[in-house]
Amino acid sequence: MYTASPDRYRERLDEVACIYSKSNAASNQSNGMASPPSTPRYARPTWVSMARANLTSPVSKSPASKQKRRSSPVPMSVKPADTKKPCPFAALPAELRLRIYSHILPKGPVYTAQWRFMVNRSSWSSLLRVCRLIRVEASYEFYTQTAFMFVPVDLDNYESLRTWLMMVPLAQRSLPVKNPNVRIRFKLQLYKETYGKEIWEVCKRFGNSYYIPYAHREHFANFCRLATWWLWCAEHVSTNLTWNYEIDISSMHRWYTRSDVDLLREWFDKVLQTVSLPCVQKAWVRERREAEMKMEAIKMLEAVDRAVQLRRGTRPPDGEWARKVRALRRFLEKW
Repeated sequence: MYTASPDRYRERLDEVACIYSKSNAASNQSNGMASPPSTPRYARPTWVSMARANLTSPVSKSPASKQKRRSSPVPMSVKPADTKKPCPFAALPAELRLRIYSHILPKGPVYTAQWRFMVNRSSWSSLLRVCRLIRVEASYEFYTQTAFMFVPVDLDNYESLRTWLMMVPLAQRSLPVKNPNVRIRFKLQLYKETYGKEIWEVCKRFGNSYYIPYAHREHFANFCRLATWWLWCAEHVSTNLTWNYEIDISSMHRWYTRSDVDLLREWFDKVLQTVSLPCVQKAWVRERREAEMKMEAIKMLEAVDRAVQLRRGTRPPDGEWARKVRALRRFLEKW
């Protein structure tokens, strides 16, 4: 397969541009019209740009050393480390290299670490650590097509997701926005009690737990965990980055004889539905940023509804469950 070199491409483009400009000028003269400027006014060089381009200092005239030159952000060719040895991969055009990357990169879901201290450079594909040029070329395919799966434990351990996002290089940090395959699988815990100082730490951002009656403290604590996650999504994640929720029940609850549908319904009643309780609305005196929480709250509600419907299978529809979901959705849409 023959592929022209970049220099040959540039020569051909210059020839075509020269022929086009000459023919355009000839047609204008034949019509008695003055030839228009080759570039629009807003694209012409200014006095400052011409002065910078025509520097007279000896240092500016000397060519830059190879050590100081940076590679092009759009790589055209791969230079092997040892030019004396044959390197067939370096001779391939960029299109074929991208096709090879798509076969090498993982196709199945890539599970990230559940704990923040376990997220390191090894969490990325080894292909991205070969060299800088290959990383730049393969990053687009990796960050936009790979099915990433984050599995935080309940709502208290999502710092690993934040660590992963912050460790993405700045040049590629906008690429996950184009990925429709980012998923978060929450393993929900039903019986999560909060006592003493712990309940104060959980609730202090949104209200004072000591002013809440004892019977309603757990309701407010469950709401605060949800609100902390929703606000984290609004503050630390790009608004264009979207993910798909997957709701699952923690394995510790599978020892019971109850079905997953019953466990999900119980979690809905004890945790998610606390958002609309009057006692929670009364105790919520700080960080009332409902508009920022609205999108993530509705997405989580839809994910729980999908999980219940998926596990119900072909059984008749549950009217009570549908009524609860509609009522909570109407409440959240008013935010």
